[in-house]
Amino acid sequence: MAPKVVLMHEPGQATALERRLNRDADACGCGSAAVAASFAFFGYLTYLFAALGAPPRWDVRRMLLGVAVIVVAALLGKAIGLIRARRRWRKSLFELRSQILASSESVSG
Repeated sequence: MAPKVVLMHEPGQATALERRLNRDADACGCGSAAVAASFAFFGYLTYLFAALGAPPRWDVRRMLLGVAVIVVAALLGKAIGLIRARRRWRKSLFELRSQILASSESVSG
């Protein structure tokens, strides 16, 4: 778990930025992994019914292939979720940096 960010700024603005930074720092990619695994599961099930007819013949090879497809999809979904969260976090940090620079320039100049 990442350390929490606490900002000393205007109350309403700081809490929204704090929540966004902390949410993105703690992101695990589980939501996108679940979506990807669900799509893979239903996609593979649809493929089995379309290719083999209803009800499909469930042999061990097809079941293991299905499990592999779902696991790979979940891992890819998790990676995509983590990358997206990292990008949002970096964007929030750049926004914070620009706000700090703008406020320091207005105070000093």
